[in-house]
Amino acid sequence: MNRSVIMDNEKKNSFYGITDIGQAEELLNLFRRDHPNDIVGAENMLQELLEVLLAPETKLTGTATDFHNFSVSITRITNDNRNALAIVKEGLKIHACDTDLLADALRYGYNCGEKEECETLYKRLQSIDKSSWTWRAFSFSIDYLIGIYSSDRVHSFSVEDILKLAQEYKENQPDEEDAWLSEQEIYAKTNQPEKGIKVLEEAMEKFSSCPRCWLRYADIMMDKGEYEKAEPVIKKMRRDPKTSEAINSSYMFYLDGLCKMRRLINSDEYDEGEVDPKEVLRVYKAFQLSLASPGLRENTKRNIEEQINRLSTETDIEYPQEWRV
Repeated sequence: MNRSVIMDNEKKNSFYGITDIGQAEELLNLFRRDHPNDIVGAENMLQELLEVLLAPETKLTGTATDFHNFSVSITRITNDNRNALAIVKEGLKIHACDTDLLADALRYGYNCGEKEECETLYKRLQSIDKSSWTWRAFSFSIDYLIGIYSSDRVHSFSVEDILKLAQEYKENQPDEEDAWLSEQEIYAKTNQPEKGIKVLEEAMEKFSSCPRCWLRYADIMMDKGEYEKAEPVIKKMRRDPKTSEAINSSYMFYLDGLCKMRRLINSDEYDEGEVDPKEVLRVYKAFQLSLASPGLRENTKRNIEEQINRLSTETDIEYPQEWRV
């Protein structure tokens, strides 16, 4: 490339010359830290970085973790699976047998509809001893197989084959609660929900802390109308400091509020109009925590507002004004 072209590229893109994926990730993280609400700015910065990093003449460097982290940033900012796949494939040129990157590529490739490429990636993963597989390798492979099994694609494996992989996941990663979640997901997607519930119960018996299994179990129980089984599990989630790192806290508090509200409105006192204001405030507090916690979804917010309106109308006890966002 001649000097005039290089100078022109430098003028157009301030990131020209960056080849280390870790440096790119650090720059992106610094911008997001300093400008947390500037979504458009983060998108524009990411696009400029990708323009440089994925240029034909660029030879990228970085650790496997760097490539993984940058691909995750791409999906978080723009939900662009194709560019995330492109970055991971660049990483695989350097770290050909890294099972995290192979798993990432499998997930992004499936989301892009790259059927043949995914088949190749899965075969590459299968050629690596499972003692070297990370949790992503197991989890994403199981998701991939479930996706194909549930589609109209021709496949040469059975549900038992997927379950065998889940069992290998549990054997190789015995301290990883996701192994039990993956097995439950297989049963859920193959019309065997009760077996899936038993898997979650097995996990809750095995682990002293398993926030994701607790949340999945509570959600299922509440869908089945078995609130009395969900309540003690939700209480465990609320009391476990690891919960906020593993699950959507906003959704947990929402389920907690629904359980408290159901117990309240099903009481004889409620029917007779003899409501203890403290019990109503307990429901409101759970909803307030949901509304104030990270991960609040728009549909959850709408549902909470509906429940608050119902409760305030039926009890004449208003939701505290100072709690409103």
